[in-house]
Amino acid sequence: SGIETLVSGAYIEMDPGERDGKQQLQFTGLEQPPAVRSDEPGQTFTIKAERIGSLGPGAPVFYRDITVGEVLGYDLGDGSGPVTLQVFVRSPFDEYIRKGTKFWNASGLSVQIGADGLRVEVASLQAVLSGGVAFDTVPGLRSGPPPGPGAEFVLYKSQADADAAGYTASVPFVAYFESSVRGLAPGAPVEFYGIQVGTVRDVTLDLNAAEGDARVRVRLDIQPERIMGPDQAARENGVEIARRLLRRGMRAQLSTANYLTGQLVVALDVPKMQGESPVFEMRREGDDIVLPTQGGGLDNILTAVSDIAGKLDRLPLAEIGANLNATLRQATGTLGGVEALVRNADAGLTPALRRLPEIVANLQETVVRANRAIGSIDSSYGRNSVFSRELERAMAQVGDTARSIRLLADFLDRHPEALVRGRAGAMR
Repeated sequence: SGIETLVSGAYIEMDPGERDGKQQLQFTGLEQPPAVRSDEPGQTFTIKAERIGSLGPGAPVFYRDITVGEVLGYDLGDGSGPVTLQVFVRSPFDEYIRKGTKFWNASGLSVQIGADGLRVEVASLQAVLSGGVAFDTVPGLRSGPPPGPGAEFVLYKSQADADAAGYTASVPFVAYFESSVRGLAPGAPVEFYGIQVGTVRDVTLDLNAAEGDARVRVRLDIQPERIMGPDQAARENGVEIARRLLRRGMRAQLSTANYLTGQLVVALDVPKMQGESPVFEMRREGDDIVLPTQGGGLDNILTAVSDIAGKLDRLPLAEIGANLNATLRQATGTLGGVEALVRNADAGLTPALRRLPEIVANLQETVVRANRAIGSIDSSYGRNSVFSRELERAMAQVGDTARSIRLLADFLDRHPEALVRGRAGAMR
């Protein structure tokens, strides 16, 4: 009794019986496949899901892209709660399911455009047509105990959601933004120095009707295990770590993850220099820790550009231009005066410069005549007389004077402006 089989794709139940003293089989058609498969070793597991998408009876069950079972059926219950799925996993793959195993919906073709660009996921052609369920167990739980009788699992929307749910510890935060959050959606990553440390739980509008103020309330979960690993996260107090980071000025801002799609992420930042930002004391709203915020993303860039444009528009450019023109006119007049002064100085000095060669020639002739006179005196008084020695010293001084005058005349002939600027100015 109770032998099941599959004939031509239909599930039926065969009941052996006896009629009129003869053995016969009775077949009863089933709307859903049976929860227990007797023709193949394995186990049946119960999975709860809010939505099942394209999943239906016969949809494959995958373990690391290998088909290891199938969906037997589903039950809507009273229609107000989650959908209950029955999945069958063949032996020996059923031994891979532990208490920490995560199931997710691998139905159809998954196309995601997020912070890491365009991503296309597909389990198999059969999953594209009829949907599918996939499961895996994190390495730390693969040696754990198997699920007991009546154990139920959750069906996550995607593998990313299943991976995020694998973190057991979570610290809830809430942040308020007073700028547009277009592009920020639940499930968006929360990053700390570019590394995902959590996810956005929900995004709602917080409107104060009495005051007429509005802001955006973003609730997010931080998983300490993403930052420190499971072992250290189990030893540390996540709330106390958050308190220390807030005292150092940690705050949240919106950051553009993909300029093509406009997707935003919540980025956490801690200033490297003390005194760069105010210190925040931890404050709570229920179980949520209030996280201070600052502007960020493309809106900040546009705001900065707008501020610069406003400052440029307020500059008195016309007045600056008029003052500059007046200054240039004054400078031009000053240069004209200097040029005239140089011309006048050159014209006044030219006669003196022309007479310098004549003065030097006369002085040289005087020296020659004096030398002749000295020769006559030497023949009369002798070379060793006192008069001769005094006369020689006087003539040496006259010769030095003549050479100095000649050098001065040559220099002024080449640099007449030295009489106005000096020798240092002429030598530049």
